[in-house]
Amino acid sequence: MVIIKEIEENMTNTHARYAKAPFRGLGVMLLLFPALAFAQPQPAGDVVHAFIQRIEQQAVQGTFTLDIDMTAAGQPMPQAQAGTFTLQGNHAAIDLEGMSVRFDGTTLWTYTEAANEVSVSEPYEDELDMISPLVLLQKYYILSNITYAAEQQPGTLAIEMRPKGSGQTDFNLIVLHLDATSRTPRYMRVEAADGTTIVLRLADTAWVADVPEGIFTFDPAAHPGVYVNDLR
Repeated sequence: MVIIKEIEENMTNTHARYAKAPFRGLGVMLLLFPALAFAQPQPAGDVVHAFIQRIEQQAVQGTFTLDIDMTAAGQPMPQAQAGTFTLQGNHAAIDLEGMSVRFDGTTLWTYTEAANEVSVSEPYEDELDMISPLVLLQKYYILSNITYAAEQQPGTLAIEMRPKGSGQTDFNLIVLHLDATSRTPRYMRVEAADGTTIVLRLADTAWVADVPEGIFTFDPAAHPGVYVNDLR
């Protein structure tokens, strides 16, 4: 009986040793899984969606240079502009040399310093793209296949947006560069279907928690004697 008991105890101990080994391995895998999951890059589409959501709620400011090449669209003179901007959603406050633009989501004010004149209009939806190229992201997000660009730069997330199908013909490609840490925009290139290319280079960009009240509207009192050309 003692021998049988010893055999039973040996079998029990052996079974315990071998039974626990897989569970120890599983425990290691469970500990590694969060690290492996965290290491996976966030899908490019999610990055763009998060950026769109944030800019709907919070303003971003900085300086810019804008190059518009309409040669392929039949207008051979390229245009280049530089200035400062504040954007939030489809709202925009843009200051160029001798000109300023204010858009509150409905009304557009375009002020020319040399003439001391402001034109007031209510642009159509398809005209908003030229007020703020970032509106294109909101417009084409759902209609695009969104991937990371093959070539990445240190500290930058380079993303490409292409039409999902042949029925979407307004654009051929949108390239967006976001700062990898702050997710502020650094660069944007839009290649339209008509051959127009828009290149927007951004610098000193930062998210702004609070912007001055009325920043997206034009204040006539700040421009004594201004002529108002109301086109609405």
